[in-house]
Amino acid sequence: MILRGWPVSPYTAKTRAYLRFCELEFTERQPTAFGLYFRVQKKVGKMVMPTLELDDGRWLQDTSDIADFFENRDPKVTPEAPLNRFLSALFELFGDEWLIICAMQARWRTPGNPEFAIAEFGRTGFPGLPGRVQRRLARPLAERMQAHLPRMGLTPAMGTAFDQMLDQWLADLDVHLEKRDYLLGGRPCLGDFACMGPIYAHVWRDPASRHRVEAHPRVLAWMNRVHEGEPASGDWAAEVPATLIPLLAPVFTQMLPWIRTVVDAVNAWCAEHPGSKRVPRALGNAAFSVGDTNGERVMVTFAHWMAQRPLAVANEPSVQAWLSEHGWHEAVNSIELRHPMVRRDYREWLETTC
Repeated sequence: MILRGWPVSPYTAKTRAYLRFCELEFTERQPTAFGLYFRVQKKVGKMVMPTLELDDGRWLQDTSDIADFFENRDPKVTPEAPLNRFLSALFELFGDEWLIICAMQARWRTPGNPEFAIAEFGRTGFPGLPGRVQRRLARPLAERMQAHLPRMGLTPAMGTAFDQMLDQWLADLDVHLEKRDYLLGGRPCLGDFACMGPIYAHVWRDPASRHRVEAHPRVLAWMNRVHEGEPASGDWAAEVPATLIPLLAPVFTQMLPWIRTVVDAVNAWCAEHPGSKRVPRALGNAAFSVGDTNGERVMVTFAHWMAQRPLAVANEPSVQAWLSEHGWHEAVNSIELRHPMVRRDYREWLETTC
């Protein structure tokens, strides 16, 4: 198998770590800008990373699709217990959809990091050229990445709010890891890989923000364990420890209200477009909050597909009992996902027409 991605990519880090842990043989290649345009885009329809080319010539794209492909055959990071399965999917959603915003803030708003990222884009995208030329050619790509910040709602005030949230989350994770190696016990779940990706590839690997991870030694050790695919030290815990609750607080109080906003927008769009097979990639702007800071961001409908993963387990009795115990049942049960999506041909499609 061939994994194509760049070291600066958090989703490539997530996939690389998963493949390592599952002891799947693969070769990693860093595609040039021309390779992304002429080969990757030709195969999956867009310039994106990571992609995984299977030995039989098929291509997989999207980290969750890649994990599902292998988990459906030989599950290694999917807990059997419904509550742990729910929490794993919830942390995956948090890593892919929420921590990634913290990572973008760290990369593009921390003085010194943008220059590092541009140099890395140039080194991997345009190898063999002089560094000055590499950076000049890579700058438009960096500008396109930076253009996503307003779409994510990353105003200066909201960026500060995400910075504070991340620093608190890392501190809480350090406490949690005092008595366990991973989020759910002695074995990594998919949530570990998803949360590690943006922390490793953006916050830690970019030099000007690295200290934020290194301030928490147990987090640094966890990040390295997950990224290197170290063997499990035990199994998933039978009960949810109290130290996991602070890590879940922003999931339920900040991220899930936004997920509900996106799902409601998909429901409204489908009501207005009966017979449609696909929903637009974005559905305009909507308000969201992080702590006491309010902002506005684009409703990207891919989050609707990702949200199906934890919601598929949410009605299990053990999950509902746990949600009620912590007062979080409304945050989950108020999400009315009426139009399930499936991934086909590297895109999201409605399971049935609107």
